[in-house]
Amino acid sequence: MAWRLYKKGFTLIEITLSLVFVTILALAIALIISNTIEAYQRGLILNRINTVGMSLVDNFRLAVQGSSGKTLKASCAIIYQDPIESNKCEQDEAYRFVSVTKYSAMSVKKGTRTVNYSEMPIYGAFCSGTYSYIWNTGYFESSDASFSGKNGGWAKFKYKNKSGRTEVIGGDNKPFRLLKIKDTTRAVCISATAKNQYATPAGGVPNEFDITGIGDGQLDEDPEFLISDNETEKLALYELLIVRPALATEDNSLFYVGSFILGTVGGGIDIKATGKTCAAPNDYGVENFDYCAINKFNFAVQANGE
Repeated sequence: MAWRLYKKGFTLIEITLSLVFVTILALAIALIISNTIEAYQRGLILNRINTVGMSLVDNFRLAVQGSSGKTLKASCAIIYQDPIESNKCEQDEAYRFVSVTKYSAMSVKKGTRTVNYSEMPIYGAFCSGTYSYIWNTGYFESSDASFSGKNGGWAKFKYKNKSGRTEVIGGDNKPFRLLKIKDTTRAVCISATAKNQYATPAGGVPNEFDITGIGDGQLDEDPEFLISDNETEKLALYELLIVRPALATEDNSLFYVGSFILGTVGGGIDIKATGKTCAAPNDYGVENFDYCAINKFNFAVQANGE
């Protein structure tokens, strides 16, 4: 009797089904890993924005708390010899010495579309009475945005250092995102007004905050960069608004309320059209959206200094 040997193994169909299962499993694992990495990355960016944002809130609060708690009207007669200009300053509660903002026409690219805006905040200054802050919008660094008209480009700061030498920080060649200056006379904001007039110059707030002609224009401390250029995820301000300080009738002290928008550079941020959030992925692409984060911070503080 002859015996026939049989070799057992997988059929072609079984092998095919096994390969399909392994492929689907591998794709599922890869997708899970990819989503996990993206969620982790977004978490890091959001955490960084919250950390930097709260640090800025504390910085602004300390600057205001150390400033004079009295009305700013007294400064009007000192700065403006003309009674008419001094009266304009007093009627405005000298608000121009606290906050100035430059607005400009801007175009934002959204995929194949372009959206135009007539007024977008692009740079400005906040003067607390102890320290002053000059900021530039993150749109200057975004490939999605472009400006029309004469907006002057990046803001810059002109002053005299401890040795009396004139120096300039900022401009298109060496821009900054947020600059902090020791400025007890609010010279930074005063420099943004028309010469000898309590008014905004023709064309709006100039991009050069020049304090060399105000007092001695000399700083006792070097300016400080608050948002570094060396960060992995670049962050920038997109808006900084300071409400007109309120005067408390009980003790005649000033109360400040402000807000600012902090976000990543690029990634589809549009503070006008998207409710101060990142734009939808189909407008800018999923990759940019995954690396986009934005948050709005509010603060209120009373000036306690004399």
